[in-house]
Amino acid sequence: MNEFVRLIALAIVTFLVAMVVTIISNPDLARAVAARVGFEYGVDDEFGARMPVPLIAGEQVLPVRRPRPDHWVGVAGFPDSAEVRFPLPPDTGVVEGQLQLVLNSQMVEGGDGQLSVWINGVERDVVVIRPGEERRTLVYRLSDLDLSGAAVRVRLSGAGSTNRGRICPAHTTDLGVAVEIDPASALMLDLGERRLGADGVLATRVAPLWLAGAGDDEAGAMALWAAQYLPRLGVPAGLDDRPGSVRLEAGATSLLTLDRDGGVRVQASPDGIDRVARLRGGALPPLYQARWPVSATVLGADTDTLSFRGSRRWTLNYRLADLPGGIAPDRLDLALAVSRLPEPNDWNLRVTLNGALVHSSSADGRGDRIERAVPLPAWRQALTNTIEITLVDPTPNQGICRAGADAAAQLLAASEMHWVGADPVNPREALVRSLATADTVSLVVPSTLKPAISRSASALLGQILPLHTRPESGGAGPRITVLDAETLDQHPERDLVTRFLVRGGLAGQPGARVERLESGQSLPAPAPGEAALLIEW
Repeated sequence: MNEFVRLIALAIVTFLVAMVVTIISNPDLARAVAARVGFEYGVDDEFGARMPVPLIAGEQVLPVRRPRPDHWVGVAGFPDSAEVRFPLPPDTGVVEGQLQLVLNSQMVEGGDGQLSVWINGVERDVVVIRPGEERRTLVYRLSDLDLSGAAVRVRLSGAGSTNRGRICPAHTTDLGVAVEIDPASALMLDLGERRLGADGVLATRVAPLWLAGAGDDEAGAMALWAAQYLPRLGVPAGLDDRPGSVRLEAGATSLLTLDRDGGVRVQASPDGIDRVARLRGGALPPLYQARWPVSATVLGADTDTLSFRGSRRWTLNYRLADLPGGIAPDRLDLALAVSRLPEPNDWNLRVTLNGALVHSSSADGRGDRIERAVPLPAWRQALTNTIEITLVDPTPNQGICRAGADAAAQLLAASEMHWVGADPVNPREALVRSLATADTVSLVVPSTLKPAISRSASALLGQILPLHTRPESGGAGPRITVLDAETLDQHPERDLVTRFLVRGGLAGQPGARVERLESGQSLPAPAPGEAALLIEW
């Protein structure tokens, strides 16, 4: 009996060894088995083989998770694309790095599609999207070049057909498919024997970065300023005192330190916040290097030539505080390069400022350029503004699916906003111009403010304060005091020449209201739940 059991055990072991050898020697079979257990390994020509073993987070392996885990990120419909930026810790010798990409896909029955995976601009893989719901993990080895920058950029692009939401056979978007980059997606960085310092911990903290003052009015004021300053530099951040928040500490001797629990503490100063911005990849917007006239290119306008049918739209966004000198423009000199339209059709042009129509005209359809001087009334400009330029090709279609030939248009860099030298005509511009000439401001934030009021006040501050105007405790510049309905009585009357009140933060009120206060005028009480900024000098 014992002999029989030994023979059976030997047969089982022999079978298992043969099966393992077969799987290892057959890459396609190995991929199929890996897919069954949830892993799929991306093609990597540089390394010549599939990734052998996924790294596991631990004492030696640092995971860098997908930014904004509370947001859905991915491909929705065909064609579509999505990009995610994984930050890398500075000056940390990474022994080995992997991208572990977790994808959740859903596609209707009868659809077919594929997904391309790009890492730092290089196509590394193409995978098939199968009908139904599926979760898969793709693992890619990262080269030394991939790990040499400030971040690893991952882009997905999807293509295919689902025959959902489509009327015409071509030039339409297919619905019925969605591929999410799961929040579990991460870079896995093997640091060897090295350990992250404060710089590395801060650089790899999951976005957005939450800020909190460390129990001091000065630190609270700096946190409120930083919460609007960092996002304007391209660093997602906000005010919230929660576990894992970055704490600002007044009087700290170092710009950046780690506490005993591994938390990050930052010196409550503009220098400390600038250190945070650099580590998180922030940069001053190009608009701050501009002079009058201001080109549309520095406003982030799309200046590429685009073929289209029907209409083409360009959007220019700006806030007064970001423009040179805090000055509101008087006009937009618009320049468009256009293709020729078949007779007798002419171009139609519309320009709106904050939703109000400020220009409408036609242009010769046989010309190759459209130039217009568009007035920008100062009284229609708010603290934050949007200009929309719409160019319409009225050429009629021959049927619902038989459109005419594509038209083409390009917004030229010669499109510029001008200022003719006039004085400010409204309190909004007068306030921003005054703050733009100041190097520093004194920011006063009561410690009794509710968190929602603090967040609203930070947003208001971001609408009126230029990035180069810094807070300084007890500075000689304008004094900005944060108020709400409960702290209004705590503000003493001051005999100052100039006073402005900025209010906002209530639901249904998209913009801030700016009011210049007369000498001796009592402060209007903010509504319950509304934040206010009192600016005095």
